[in-house]
Amino acid sequence: MKKQIAGTIISFLMMGTLCMSQTLPVMATGEEDTVSLTSGQYISGRQPLSEEQEKLYQYPDLPAVSTNALYPEKFDLREQGLVTPVKDQGVWGTCWTFGFLSAAEGNLLKEYGINTDLSERHLAWFRTQPETSGTQKGEGISTSMHPFMLGGTMFMSISTLSAWKGAVPEEEAPYDELAYDYYADCSVDESARYHSSYQLRNVNFLPNPTVMTEDGEYVYRPEATEIIKSALMETGVLDAGYYGIMNYDENYFNSETGAQYTYEYQPANHEVSIVGWDDNYSKTNFTEGFQPEGDGAWIVKNSWGADWGSGFRGDWAGDGYFYLSYYDRSLCDVNQISMIPAEYGNDYNYQYDFIGAAYFLNFNNDDGSAIQGANVYTVQGNEQVSAVSVFTPYADMTVTADIYRLDTDAASPADGEKLSTQQVFFPFTGYHVIELDEPAMLRAGEKFAVVITAMTPDGLTYISFETGTKEEVYNKTYTSVVNEGESYVFTDGKWEDMIVIKDRYEEEILEGLGQDETVGNLLIKAFTDEIPSAELTSLKVESFDSSGVNTGDVLEVSPADPAITLSADAASASFETAVQPEGGSAEIKIGDRILQPGEKISVEELQNAEITVTTSIDGGLGNTYTFTVDVQNTVPPEDNNESDTGQNGSSTGQNGTNTEPESTDSAGNTKNVPDTGDGRETAALIYITALIAGAAAACAAFKKKRL
Repeated sequence: MKKQIAGTIISFLMMGTLCMSQTLPVMATGEEDTVSLTSGQYISGRQPLSEEQEKLYQYPDLPAVSTNALYPEKFDLREQGLVTPVKDQGVWGTCWTFGFLSAAEGNLLKEYGINTDLSERHLAWFRTQPETSGTQKGEGISTSMHPFMLGGTMFMSISTLSAWKGAVPEEEAPYDELAYDYYADCSVDESARYHSSYQLRNVNFLPNPTVMTEDGEYVYRPEATEIIKSALMETGVLDAGYYGIMNYDENYFNSETGAQYTYEYQPANHEVSIVGWDDNYSKTNFTEGFQPEGDGAWIVKNSWGADWGSGFRGDWAGDGYFYLSYYDRSLCDVNQISMIPAEYGNDYNYQYDFIGAAYFLNFNNDDGSAIQGANVYTVQGNEQVSAVSVFTPYADMTVTADIYRLDTDAASPADGEKLSTQQVFFPFTGYHVIELDEPAMLRAGEKFAVVITAMTPDGLTYISFETGTKEEVYNKTYTSVVNEGESYVFTDGKWEDMIVIKDRYEEEILEGLGQDETVGNLLIKAFTDEIPSAELTSLKVESFDSSGVNTGDVLEVSPADPAITLSADAASASFETAVQPEGGSAEIKIGDRILQPGEKISVEELQNAEITVTTSIDGGLGNTYTFTVDVQNTVPPEDNNESDTGQNGSSTGQNGTNTEPESTDSAGNTKNVPDTGDGRETAALIYITALIAGAAAACAAFKKKRL
């Protein structure tokens, strides 16, 4: 069945001294305007977005979110100490790292009280460093030009940081030392690739306040402005794009007041961060003759140094900040970013999509039938799946994440034991991490599947997967790597491995979009945490005589040598366990009966009984151990007239199954009992019968199994 291609990513690069980017205007209907690309006059480093990327911010129907109608007239996060200092990107086209990480820093300040300076250098460098090892070796973005001259987008920030390539503190990869040095070595040591002091948790793509209609007219949506205000108050500083003007067009930018209003279409070529608003900021502060329709402006933090606007390129006492009108027609792509310190995050990131959000497609079945995606992983240690990541290409999506434990012969990602399920409603498009209320606990070496069902309000389901390019496109090459057994798609009523259907998808992309691309893995990650496993270190066995007095026989039975043999004079025994790590506990059972620590059990009940020890620990795995017990019998005294009958012997089968002993001599050879003809034959037979009944084979079987 032919699939509908719901989205694609196309990157454009307009080359200049640094990197200036251009985009096509996007209408609320999703149709492309006829305005053509023009070469750029100003330089910043924000690469353009494709039409489909821009659609993620358009929201023809605004998302189903409630906003606070009682917003203050002025709100400034600087006054609350929730904004980090202004930085300077210098000569490089790296504004996309500064805008994104400024928002990340602000979120850490607001949510955790952490005042940190994150490294733009680390992000910019590893964005264009393909994988060097592992099953996805070679996957990633590469470039034929200087990576800091290339420019970038918020999608590249998401792709890099969601892979846990950063974020790291500035001191780990300093940027300032190379900001104004064209000949600086901008590289970062390979050993720091997966250093991540802070983990990316969520990015909501917020609706653009201004959109273009089919007839080319701009419409201002105050509801979208309210959504942005709500996000500022909720999570702190926001990332955004706009048309930046370093050399100033006074029609757009009033250098006396530090106020910008782009009154016509201009492509976003610069990425900044929004730190507040002022509803009463007068429209007269904008250039006369080119003023917006009403008062109100965003307070915007730039990345051109703290002296910008305070003597450098203007003197409006800006200290690196300026005002951007609510009605500005270039303001777009506002991102609400949530970070988490690594110590509060997860231990491991299972992933295949190292291109990820930087270059991807969304698919759905054109007949409306269900489509699902799944990634299959093998857990490396005793771990629990605590969270998974998804990408939502439409507003108001409901996403269901199911976690399955799979046997080695599982026929599909859903052919296993469902360990956890979580359903979440996402009003915004974007990158999201879903926390599981019930983490899925797994043992080292087990396979598991993350099955994602992403549904729109009208019941359509979508999958998102990364794509690569077969040749360089605007100085970049996207290389995707997909292997058997990694990603699966449920379509046309069955599960198929991506390695099997990728050729079909690539043909549809070529036919539907005219783009010769390679299909990669699904945009699904699994985040796990190490969990303890309660291990039985020893089973203490004490024997008691018929009077209940301790006989002095104490056994410390190790799971490595689990034989339990009680002495002949034991009338009862008690059991106690030792469990590691601290906090672990154990339950002892004989059959269905639960034993209390120190409880005395008669040898009659213990003989040939199966003892089960089950360990447990909060937030971790338990284990089950099985023992059998043998009780020695007292040999009856011999008749003085009885001839030597030799020694008794025994052999013991696996798991404590006893075999009948034969009478043997001291050398272990089978010895026949002589026929004396004087009645001793009867005595010997009685004696042999007693030996058989009291076989003294010491045995205990030990087995560890899954709970």
